[in-house]
Amino acid sequence: MWPQAADDVRGSIGRNTVKYGRAPARRQHRAERPIAGALAMRGMIFNTPTRPASGRRSPFHRRWKEHFGTKAWAMLEAHVGKLG
Repeated sequence: MWPQAADDVRGSIGRNTVKYGRAPARRQHRAERPIAGALAMRGMIFNTPTRPASGRRSPFHRRWKEHFGTKAWAMLEAHVGKLG
């Protein structure tokens, strides 16, 4: 749960978590794209995971949503999309 801190401090933490949390993922994605293309040209098959059609949350996601709370979970989903 969120520690007791001023609203501006919590806002700053939230904004910076999003800002600096995305950068490594973007760099990783850009670095992997050419490698994946080269491997696909050599015959490697990539499986893309799909979300369950039911829309229900997995026990894993349900546990972590409860652990972090709905506010933090909503912030996460706002930036990565709905989590199964």
